[in-house]
Amino acid sequence: MIFRPLVDYNRKQWGVEGNYTQARWRLFSCYDIIESESPLSAIPE
Repeated sequence: MIFRPLVDYNRKQWGVEGNYTQARWRLFSCYDIIESESPLSAIPE
């Protein structure tokens, strides 16, 4: 699926913020992270 690679790519792009995202990764599913932390969340539903 595209979701996991997308999140992994974004984590690398964020750099320092990747530590925060990695912690979130352990607590939430990839869908929760995409909705709250990625540019995709800016797309109107």
